[in-house]
Amino acid sequence: MFKKVIIILFAPVFLIYACQPTEQTAQKKEAASETIKKETPKPMNKDLSKLSEYGISKESHASVTPLEVGSIAPAFSAKDQNQKDVNLDVLTANGSAIMVFYRGFWCPYCTRHLATFADKLKELQEAGTQVIAIAPEGPEGIQKSIDKTKLDIPFISDPTGEIMNKYGVGFKVNDMYQEKFKNFKGTTLEEVNGQSEAMLPVPATYVIGKDKKVKWVHFDPNYRERSAIDDIVKAL
Repeated sequence: MFKKVIIILFAPVFLIYACQPTEQTAQKKEAASETIKKETPKPMNKDLSKLSEYGISKESHASVTPLEVGSIAPAFSAKDQNQKDVNLDVLTANGSAIMVFYRGFWCPYCTRHLATFADKLKELQEAGTQVIAIAPEGPEGIQKSIDKTKLDIPFISDPTGEIMNKYGVGFKVNDMYQEKFKNFKGTTLEEVNGQSEAMLPVPATYVIGKDKKVKWVHFDPNYRERSAIDDIVKAL
């Protein structure tokens, strides 16, 4: 009888201690889950119902698709504003590359976003990371973008969309947005960019590793949403 009383008295204590590791494990798992949530980039927005609203023609809906993280970045070759050769081998020779696709000097969201790289540029370059900006505008537009952003980085003119299409960001502009642009700017996108057909990129940022694999992506047809410089630095 005495033994039974001892067992009954100590049983709750045993249960409390027996449950503690399980609770601690659950807490650790929950904390780890929260960490993963914080470190995982937000899903890339490709709301088909709003693609037209952002100027993307219906024939381009299927083609505006970002490269997947872990995939090999497409090779390209171009000249920057100083007529220097720029290609993926050169960009990743000493480290990672950050490729920023923007719409043009006339887009305040674009120039503000590019300007955010200024404070981190020296730090990035010292770490071997190269930053380049790519847009469909011609040399005159490129110079205006440089003047507005004050960035000393390679700017690439891609009016035909050769690079933009390789990286899944290029699209033909629909009539609705072209009319909106003309009313706002008093001219057409074709005239501004020297294009035979109006084409723009989905604003996107790619971080490409030295191994030429895509390490991080920000892609959003909503041109008001841009990548944060701190998130890009963390991705490196």
